[in-house]
Amino acid sequence: DVRSVGSSVLEETYNETSNFTGNGTGSGTRTTRQASGNELEKTSFSNTTAVPRQIYLLKSDDGIHWSDVPVRITPQVTVDYSHPWLIYAMDKYYLVWDAGGSGGGRDIELTFSEDGINWSDPIDVSGIDDYFDTDPALLYSQNQFVLVWVSNRFDNFTYIGSGVETLLTYSTSVDGMNWSNASAIHPRYCDDTSPYLSVDDVGRILLTWSSDRKEFDAPPDARDSNTNIWYSVFAGGRWDSPSPLTSVSESDVVPAMFQDASGRYW
Repeated sequence: DVRSVGSSVLEETYNETSNFTGNGTGSGTRTTRQASGNELEKTSFSNTTAVPRQIYLLKSDDGIHWSDVPVRITPQVTVDYSHPWLIYAMDKYYLVWDAGGSGGGRDIELTFSEDGINWSDPIDVSGIDDYFDTDPALLYSQNQFVLVWVSNRFDNFTYIGSGVETLLTYSTSVDGMNWSNASAIHPRYCDDTSPYLSVDDVGRILLTWSSDRKEFDAPPDARDSNTNIWYSVFAGGRWDSPSPLTSVSESDVVPAMFQDASGRYW
């Protein structure tokens, strides 16, 4: 996750797993994006015998030359951390991630720092529970924080449907410390994944994500067989109705959206 945090400083956060135990059959992915995107480099592994992942931070004045020694931000080496997202707001750095929960699920945690060196104890935003909360995205706009993540907490087998479903979930805060209760963003029978947040020139928060949801309420056997890109806009304290950006026979995944200086969206 690479963010511009001032006129002369860039910061990068990333996951790192130093070694493996077991049979060495772990698989991994690495994603590279532009500095204005969510992640410059992310490494994750599916091998359950892997050493828990940690989150590190590097600094740069020009985006080319980076500090030689990464700083580990995550507090416990025995806990698995993933999906870092870093912003700078109200004269502080704010960093969110998902962490392996004590009950077997994952929790969304937030930490903040005034200097990028000394970090607060993590705040559990999603709640300590058995739900699988992961892949957070965070922005600050119009005097409030908006946090979006993927969760299975709303799958009660009647509200959405049978099977394990994942929905985009969000919470807001005016101070970064006290957060509203988690709420689903337009629940449907679907699997929502890969949320990405950006802000436009009038302060609206733009959300894009991948989903197999339908445009209309549909029974479980009518869900889309492909994954498409969807978007929604947060303004006036609410999300508007999601709309598909793609509708193709192949699956589209892991989107990112931003607005350039001319006002054009990409």
